[in-house]
Amino acid sequence: MADSIPEYIRDLRTDIGVDFVKLYKGGLEAIATLAPDQYPAVLALTMKLGEREFKGIQKSQPKVQLIIGKEAADLTHLEGVTKVFLTAVQLAEMIPEYIGLVTALSNLGIIFSNNRVFDVALVFAQRAVEIARKQKKKDMEITALRVTGMIYTNTSQTELQIKNMERVIQLKRETGKEEEAMQLESQLGALKSMFKLLGKS
Repeated sequence: MADSIPEYIRDLRTDIGVDFVKLYKGGLEAIATLAPDQYPAVLALTMKLGEREFKGIQKSQPKVQLIIGKEAADLTHLEGVTKVFLTAVQLAEMIPEYIGLVTALSNLGIIFSNNRVFDVALVFAQRAVEIARKQKKKDMEITALRVTGMIYTNTSQTELQIKNMERVIQLKRETGKEEEAMQLESQLGALKSMFKLLGKS
């Protein structure tokens, strides 16, 4: 089973209280109990579950058993939410369903960014960008780039933040959203001016 764990999962840090390999294996075990024709419905349910728990809406049912394996997980904890979205990643890869895959990876990026584990957040967010770009899904690439942009902002990576915004502007133009592209260009100009004043460019 070790061979079925993607390298980017195996390479993630293990000192943050989340065992990514163990969670990934747990997801594989849970998915093995499903028939392939069940994957799309379970993916949709898993995504809704993870998003609700992440937003703190579903407070009356913090424990869930069906989707994330034999052991119920308290989804108010980082590990529980991670397990849900990692399972969604696996299901989306198996179907394959690229919008769900990019969304699940982006959500993992947001979760770890919010927990200030920016290196892990960036691994998930960059993977989302790569998949969206490879599949030529420009709207999904924009969504994923918003997450990488947030991480670059939080980690003061000025040059990467600018390049990220420039790519979003390009994609907005390519998808016929000229007005949004112009607004972003204005924001980017202001950002560059601010960085110049601060001596960051």
